[in-house]
Amino acid sequence: MKTELLADDLALLPETLSNIARQFETANPWQASSVSAASRLVLLGMGSSNFANQTMALRLQAIGQEVFSVIASAEALPKIQPGDVVIAVSASGKSPEVLAAADFYKQTGAAPLIALTNTPGSPLSNIADYEVLLGAEVEQSGVATRSYHHTLAFLLALTERNAGNAAKTARAAHAAAEAAQSILSSSPKWGPALATQVLGTGQAFVVGAAERFCNAQQGALMIREIPRLAASACETGDWSHIDVYLTKTLDYRMLLFAGSKWQPELLKWCDERDSKVSVVGADLPAAETSVRYTHDDDETVRLLIESLVPTALVA
Repeated sequence: MKTELLADDLALLPETLSNIARQFETANPWQASSVSAASRLVLLGMGSSNFANQTMALRLQAIGQEVFSVIASAEALPKIQPGDVVIAVSASGKSPEVLAAADFYKQTGAAPLIALTNTPGSPLSNIADYEVLLGAEVEQSGVATRSYHHTLAFLLALTERNAGNAAKTARAAHAAAEAAQSILSSSPKWGPALATQVLGTGQAFVVGAAERFCNAQQGALMIREIPRLAASACETGDWSHIDVYLTKTLDYRMLLFAGSKWQPELLKWCDERDSKVSVVGADLPAAETSVRYTHDDDETVRLLIESLVPTALVA
């Protein structure tokens, strides 16, 4: 890992998102695959790939697709049946847990195996029946940043294709590229204050809605992986059942991805306990710091790009 190269990796994100947006305009990347709206899907991944899988599974389920999102290290993997499709997600294409789970399904021969990866000709690609490339280019830092955003975009393309609205992802990716540029160019303005508020105690808490919970998980991961600080993620509604207890004993500093309908209850508790809240994607009276960016009123753009804020913060 070369974290000193992370800022350079992030600087390319607007360009790579624009590239895949143009790709999506030409053809949906899943068009030639064996996936259909009738397929029952098994999504496999580790780390940020697993985060993305879990959140996108909710979207697929919401359009009526039967889907399992499973951490690839699980011993008890879903039983497959004719018509199922297994999608193994790994940016490097060499995560040992993903390879083991993919090989398990490959050995059964009962379902096609698709590799969603950023690495052409990877070990995962070599055992898959079909390869979908993320197009995030090589991440010189060794940190999965652009590939995470691209994973969300490609899984969104799958969702929209199966919902019969394939063009939507291209528009969202174009808008996300503009949003990424907005975040990166404005980071010198909000970065110092946000770092003090969120990272100042050496322990950070990242909170987001269920429909975008992967971004809270990714944000917390970046804080652990880059500056090596303690960080955890919580879903906004669940916060009142899980993290609220910590506000009595800790100098609790939250980075909140705005937009959940359960946000008012969270903010009420934070106000009563004098906990500090910084917010991404909205202006809130109670916020210590607010980070706004282009298209932050668009739910799909939020999904694709809001986690760039904590990543840029620690780059």
